[in-house]
Amino acid sequence: LSNALMMTALGAGSIAGPLIGRLLVHWLAGNGTPVPGDFGPALAVFASLSLLGAGLILILGEYRFSGEGARLESRVAQKAGALRESLALLRYPKYIVLVIALSLLGGPVFQATNVYRPYRARDPQIGLIVGAQDHGWAALEVTGYVMQLLGGLLVGFLAGKKASGWTAALLLGCFSLFGLGIGLAPNAVMLFAFSALFEVARQFMRWVQTGYVSE
Repeated sequence: LSNALMMTALGAGSIAGPLIGRLLVHWLAGNGTPVPGDFGPALAVFASLSLLGAGLILILGEYRFSGEGARLESRVAQKAGALRESLALLRYPKYIVLVIALSLLGGPVFQATNVYRPYRARDPQIGLIVGAQDHGWAALEVTGYVMQLLGGLLVGFLAGKKASGWTAALLLGCFSLFGLGIGLAPNAVMLFAFSALFEVARQFMRWVQTGYVSE
């Protein structure tokens, strides 16, 4: 149930992100056609929300069993299959904040980057896509998959080691800033660099939203 709620919240954030982003871009563009500069504030809003989530993780600290938490663990262990006992998780404030911080606020950054990066590649100062011609877009995509592979391997250094709340907050903050860097990159080289870092951070975020919360 824990992971199911996290993934549901991630989906909700990923749906809300593009819709809110479209409204922000439309508002900034007025009645005209949006220009690259109109997208920056929307990405900044999403990055700020994720950084707020990182702050929530730090304020509450990492999970510790004590008092009611220990009693809840005991009850769930005795009746592992009971839905009523599983739903008791929703009464635990720190878990609710983790859902909000890591998924509901992190989802828009995932989707904003997926949707917006092709538009950035078409910007004249980037030039990875010119008309219908590929001038480096495929290379950018392949680089992203390679970095995801690297990120998956690096996750192994954290998995199972009871990472602290500081680690989760740092990963969420880096993930948000790398996404913002994609939106603000002034040239193709910087777009490649921020995209590569973002894809590594993406794998860590996937782990944070599942493995870290489970631990």
